[in-house]
Amino acid sequence: MLWTRTLEEKYIPDGDIIIACPVETASFVNSYSPAKGKKFYFIQHFEDWTMAAAEVEKTWKMPLQKIVISRWLLQKAEQMGEKAYYVPYGLTPSPFGVDLPFRERHPKSILFLSHDLTWKGTNYVVEAAKKLKEKYPDLKAATFGVYNDNNRTPFIAFYQNPPQKKLRELYNQARIFISPSLSEGWGLTPCEAMMCGCIVIATEINGHREFLKDNENGLFCSPGSAMSIVEKVEWVFNNPCETEKIASTAPLSLSRFNWDSSVSLFEQAVNS
Repeated sequence: MLWTRTLEEKYIPDGDIIIACPVETASFVNSYSPAKGKKFYFIQHFEDWTMAAAEVEKTWKMPLQKIVISRWLLQKAEQMGEKAYYVPYGLTPSPFGVDLPFRERHPKSILFLSHDLTWKGTNYVVEAAKKLKEKYPDLKAATFGVYNDNNRTPFIAFYQNPPQKKLRELYNQARIFISPSLSEGWGLTPCEAMMCGCIVIATEINGHREFLKDNENGLFCSPGSAMSIVEKVEWVFNNPCETEKIASTAPLSLSRFNWDSSVSLFEQAVNS
């Protein structure tokens, strides 16, 4: 891997292809000479938290070949009159897996990702956890995240940037994983939880629809609603048999997102 001090062209080696990602790199790649390679733009979200939406759209209009990870991003590109190649993520199941059967986990255990970005919806799941704790004193709640949780809720265990082994352990200790995002390009953490045998409760948004079907391999809740999360969690508490069936279906449902398929599609895109 080569690290450069800036993205100025003089620091970029010549090559056959060059790929912009994330949005901040698009204008640099667009400006490079042909010597840097055929130009691509790998789009994993509509990144309007980094810059204004109009500025993000300008990058999508640049003469870079677009590769997108989700069907909703493909549709968005097409609505702009832009051609894009759809290449879904390839998931790696080996670091994850079911070590503790669903029925042996604490019956009222929840896990979620904590994030500083407001559109990740962490505040909604924390609010929901507080409501659930009042009604169910034996609730076991945990969260993890890269950044230190400066506003910790006393009964929610926090794990900062857990290593792979610990992360797998956390997934296997929880029956329920909650993904409360208001927007996602895809949603890798709920996929990890599904591979570890959790039942995932996720907001009904485009990114989650890529891999989740309500009442089949997970459950949808309403975006921006702590009460909707509470209602879905209580449904899980009250329907253990149906819940276990959904959770057991989840890992196999992700098998179509494999590396062989994704690599093949990516190669087709860059060789087009």
